[in-house]
Amino acid sequence: RWPARASHPPRHRMRFGTSGWRGLLHDDFTVRNVACVTQGLVDTLLDPRIHAALVQGAMGSPPLRAEPYDAARLSEQLDDQCRRWINDPARNRARGDTLALSAILERHQADFAASPFGGVLGFVKAYAAPGGPIAELLARNPAPAIEWIPFDPAVNQAPRQPAARLTRQPTPTR
Repeated sequence: RWPARASHPPRHRMRFGTSGWRGLLHDDFTVRNVACVTQGLVDTLLDPRIHAALVQGAMGSPPLRAEPYDAARLSEQLDDQCRRWINDPARNRARGDTLALSAILERHQADFAASPFGGVLGFVKAYAAPGGPIAELLARNPAPAIEWIPFDPAVNQAPRQPAARLTRQPTPTR
């Protein structure tokens, strides 16, 4: 089950400023509003790669990116993000003669149907790592059975780092 559906309007009016979307976490930046903005961008820009970039911060979403998106490098960054997502075995994988794919791809199949991908399999083929398990499966069988990996809404958190130990430096004596 999905935590939000882009087809539902946001609960509160979203405000966009000169530097982007502004608002308060939990009031304006909600999972539902992020889903609405993501689908709106896909519908406007006709670029399904955005599904790999704007994520809901859940384990079932594409991996979180460590750097901000930059207009000058956006296409390159979207391609890189799609490769990371498609080749992440926690989110998409080859299992025997079956492709196990993210439920995000199932839910947004219509977005991936347009050129240049022609469907979910075309999108997966475009970003599967050469020689990797997904690419090898698709080379053996261009139309494999697909199993959809259920969406995991648990919060995607970075692993906790051990706290740095502070050591007291001796005070110099005079």
